[in-house]
Amino acid sequence: MEQMEEDQLLEYAIQLSLDEACTYSILNEALSTLQSSDEHLQIVSAIDQGDTFALRKLHKHSDAYKERDDRGFLPMHRASVQPDSCVLDIVLLASYDLSMEEMTLNGETPLTLACKAGHHENVKLLLQHGASPHNSNSKNETPLFLAVRRNSYEMVHVLIMGGAFVEQVCLKKWTATHEAAKVGCVDILMLLLRHGGKVMAQDGHGVTPLGIAAEYGHPEILDMLIQHGGDVSAQATNGDSVLYDAAGSGNLDCISLLLQHGASPNVASLAYQLPIHRAAYEGHYLALKTFIPITTKRAIRISGMSPVHSAADGGQASCLELLIEKGFDVNSTLASRISENYGDMRKTPLYFAVSNGDVTCSEMLVRAGAKPDLDPLRCLLVAVRAGTHELVRLLLNHGADPNGIFSVVSDTVFPTALQYCLKDEMMMRLLLNNGYQADSCFQCYHENPVMRYTWLEAHNQTYREKTKSNKVTFCEFIGVSWMAHLAGRVVQTLLDYVNHVHICSKMQCILERQEEWPDICDILRNPRSLKHQARLLIRRHITLRRLNDPEFMSTVPFPPALKNFLLYKEYDIYEAMSSFGYRRELSKYEDLDEDDLLASLTAEELQELEKELDDIDPDDNLPIGLRQRDQTAKTPTGTFSREALMKYWENETRKLLEEERIGSTSPVEEDKDTREVKEEGCITESETEESGDEKDEVEESEKSIQKCKDVGDDQEKEEESDAVTEDDEEEEEENDTSNTMANSKDNIQQSWESIPLQSKPVQRCSPLIAEPKAPGQESSPMSGNPTVVDEVLEKLLDNDPDTTEVNLNNIENISKETLIRFTEALNSNSHVLFFSLANTHADDQVAFGIAKMLRENQTITNLNIESNFITGKGILALVQALSRNRTLTEMRFHNQRHICGGQVEMEIVKLLKENTTLLKLGYQFDLPAPRISMTTILTRNQDLQRQKRMQEVRMQNGGTPINPRTAALQKGKMTSSPCISPKSSPWSSPTLQKKTGPPVPPPPPPPPPPPPFSSKPEKSAPSRMIAQVIKKQEETSMKKKRTSGKSKKGKKGGVTQTDTDCLLKELKNALRPINVRENSRPSTPQHCAHDELMAAIRGSSVRNLRKVEVPKCLR
Repeated sequence: MEQMEEDQLLEYAIQLSLDEACTYSILNEALSTLQSSDEHLQIVSAIDQGDTFALRKLHKHSDAYKERDDRGFLPMHRASVQPDSCVLDIVLLASYDLSMEEMTLNGETPLTLACKAGHHENVKLLLQHGASPHNSNSKNETPLFLAVRRNSYEMVHVLIMGGAFVEQVCLKKWTATHEAAKVGCVDILMLLLRHGGKVMAQDGHGVTPLGIAAEYGHPEILDMLIQHGGDVSAQATNGDSVLYDAAGSGNLDCISLLLQHGASPNVASLAYQLPIHRAAYEGHYLALKTFIPITTKRAIRISGMSPVHSAADGGQASCLELLIEKGFDVNSTLASRISENYGDMRKTPLYFAVSNGDVTCSEMLVRAGAKPDLDPLRCLLVAVRAGTHELVRLLLNHGADPNGIFSVVSDTVFPTALQYCLKDEMMMRLLLNNGYQADSCFQCYHENPVMRYTWLEAHNQTYREKTKSNKVTFCEFIGVSWMAHLAGRVVQTLLDYVNHVHICSKMQCILERQEEWPDICDILRNPRSLKHQARLLIRRHITLRRLNDPEFMSTVPFPPALKNFLLYKEYDIYEAMSSFGYRRELSKYEDLDEDDLLASLTAEELQELEKELDDIDPDDNLPIGLRQRDQTAKTPTGTFSREALMKYWENETRKLLEEERIGSTSPVEEDKDTREVKEEGCITESETEESGDEKDEVEESEKSIQKCKDVGDDQEKEEESDAVTEDDEEEEEENDTSNTMANSKDNIQQSWESIPLQSKPVQRCSPLIAEPKAPGQESSPMSGNPTVVDEVLEKLLDNDPDTTEVNLNNIENISKETLIRFTEALNSNSHVLFFSLANTHADDQVAFGIAKMLRENQTITNLNIESNFITGKGILALVQALSRNRTLTEMRFHNQRHICGGQVEMEIVKLLKENTTLLKLGYQFDLPAPRISMTTILTRNQDLQRQKRMQEVRMQNGGTPINPRTAALQKGKMTSSPCISPKSSPWSSPTLQKKTGPPVPPPPPPPPPPPPFSSKPEKSAPSRMIAQVIKKQEETSMKKKRTSGKSKKGKKGGVTQTDTDCLLKELKNALRPINVRENSRPSTPQHCAHDELMAAIRGSSVRNLRKVEVPKCLR
């Protein structure tokens, strides 16, 4: 009783603890949700976007930096995994109240997160702010271990210099030296060894770094560890040697290196495994060939298993063939200590192959002499139970006994194989055709008419003794409820292989309920045919072993029909359905003479044969819609034409396929000007995120405006040195604060409409793609690009001055070698300005050729390699080549099959920092940090080009060059813009000197004046001072009181409802911002008390506000 009470109390205590834990977790989730403030969300968004300016503004909200998200991430954790170290620095300075070791819900510290992300600059910054390199995450992985896993030498060096302990043990006693041996970085391993790394350090399984290097196949690491004192004879806790691990990798360099330094191939593990076993199991052919002559037979015999077992178990046919050629025994059996580890007590290599269902290895073994009946559980039973007909046929043809009995599971009178194929008639026929004893299925001790007589024959006496045992008969086996429905079909099949038999009363009761019972009765009541009895007698005298031997039966002097009859070929379902049997049926047609057969056909038969052949094997040159012949006899009605309909469908299909391949819905044929505008469209900036159509329009407009500025340079030579007016400065300030670098579509459209006709962009020389094709030359079919490749290549080699553009876009089947020849031809060319090969399946080899061309060529200004197969490696090679190129201004490489990734984008930005000529870059950056940096670089390059152009104009006018540092301080003259403003300003501009130029065309006649309208009297602007409004309202109220006191005596004076409404209306107008008129000039912003009050209200939070009482005068 006391025990029950204690159990109940214990269960109650456990229940309470679980309830408290659940309640605590729910409360924590609720609190974390409630405490997530707006400032925290702004900080998280700024970190994700890499916005350092916004983070500096949020620096004062230190409490927001202590809030966590649903993953337990602080802003410090989130900043550690992004690539910009400036962002992390700002967040760490704002998180001064926190330590550097806070963990996420997954147990990660900021330092471990930075190491996992592979940002060594963040790791260096965290260490400078006091992060500990010794603290590990929840998986006991140290920052040094994670840095080694990332294969980053810089991170490892920074951590070691920051005090990381090289031999600090991680999970399962795994050290950074083990991880370096696994990764295979020689420099990192050398750095670890120089700072205290141990060569013979063992993990939780006793494996040294030497064994790890051998297992993963790193011969350089293995050699370095051996040179520093590594033991090649070391063994793990389970006895695996270093050479055993090297055999698993199959690296011949590692195996040879270990053998040269004294490693023994005869050392077995605790599982009795030698290196030769491991190589055979893994299928390392060359390694196995190396181990065969140096492994002793004594070592193999002591191990208790042959390499043939390992090769058969692993399903390695090539290794198994090599072992058979070298003389290894295919009938060798496993030692008892090894065989007992398997539940089926397997012993032979053939059993391994059959249990795996490997027909190739099984056939190789039986042809080499493997015996199929050496295992306790015979291989044939395994194959029958698995339902693999091919393996069963193979084993039966090589001497497998179908009448074996496995009495461990069930001791039956009939052979065991029939138990596993009662539902598979093909398998049952396969066994019966090859000598399965069907008579044993009808041997029964139950009551039947034959057993009433006394028989003195010896075999009947033996039968009686057998029936007295406890063996299960076939009628008892088939009579169970879940198999009784199969009895009719099975018995009917068995009767085809026996002479006259009797069935017992129990079997008869079962068969009477089956639909096959009438046929079975007909067979049992009538005597069997003489032919059938003769077949049984002949098979009994020839013996089963000879019947199942194909070689013997081929030498028997019997007619083929008699052989097929003796072998039950009419019942062989497997051979009839197999491909082998199908080909044998077709073999009789191989000797026919086709010429004689065709000569005997009439004209009508030949025409019908041609039609049939057209349907079976149509002409591939015909369109798909025309390959099927018209079999309709009815004439078309009306205007229907099948040929026209088929032609229309074929043309539409070709257009659809071409559009899907090119990925464009625009028509192929366009005007020359439209095509040139599309080709000369400016490449979008890195941060542009517009739709496809809008993006193209913006590019065209920006390009046109830029060309307009270039054309207008001659008209502005005298005015570019003057300073801008005050109105222009204010407009520039407004544009800087409200517009991004990529102008909106509306502003660009307005600017384009306002450009004079004389400053429209000038067309450049026509590209080469418009030239007609020569009569023996062909362009690529279905490509939409009529460029003649060979002709263009010859012109490039000849340095033709008229060839200024090479356009290979969308050319199908152009080889990589041809593209590389183009790049080689452009190395010495001095006239080509534009090179475009978009959608040509160019890969990294072509990119390397283009990079080499960019280093040598100093004339190309525009490069387009979009929509190709170039990886990040090829892109970096192109960008790196720009360090030696000073002419390329535009480059496109967006929409590659392989994604560049954040690391490549950061490298692109680093490489382009030194470039000052690239103005346009056609690539969409995924990360915000490199996108912003790239925008800054392109803006800087554009400013440098503008200043350079201004200096050239100044020099042409006979003046001195302009210093860009002092140009802003010089006093200039007021000038006017070459582009007409879309809106007319109400302010009169200062008087300017008239420019000499073409006469201005007369303005169009003014529109008729609008009808006069009655102007409403202007209302006085409401005052912005609340105190003045209240004071004015009080004076008005006092005047009304005096007036009402004189006119109405006896009524009490006070503030009426109308006065209160007026006061509230005045206050509302005072708090409402003053609307600026459309035609008024913007005034200089002034900071008044109202602005400060509104700024304080906007900057405050709802939680920081407190309730105050409303003054009585406002109630």
